Amino acid sequence: MDLRRAVFESGQDVSQPDVLDAIAAAHGIDRDDGVGSAVPPVVADDYAQGRARGVIGSPHFFVEGADWFCPVLEISQSDGVFHVETSPEAVATFLDTCLGPD
Repeated sequence: MDLRRAVFESGQDVSQPDVLDAIAAAHGIDRDDGVGSAVPPVVADDYAQGRARGVIGSPHFFVEGADWFCPVLEISQSDGVFHVETSPEAVATFLDTCLGPD
C-alpha cells in the first residue's frame, strides 16, 4: 500500500532508486543486500501474465469476459493535467457485471 500511496497520493516517482529505497527501508527491506534488488520469479511470472492479458495499470479487473481498468472512473488528460471523475453509470455497469443486476 505504501507504493500506491507514494504514487497516487504523494505523486512520488517510485522508479527513482532513492524513493524506492526509502519505502523499502520503512518495511525493513535492504535493497542493497542483493536479495531485495532481484525480482523473484513469482513476481516476474505474475507481471508477464498481466502483460499478456492486457493489464495496463492498477486496479485492473477481468470479469465475465470483460476487461476493466479503473472501472468506476472517467480518466482523461488535457494539457498535461489528469482529470479524474467518478462515473455513476460506470459504477452501475461494473457492479451489475460483477454481482448481477438488482
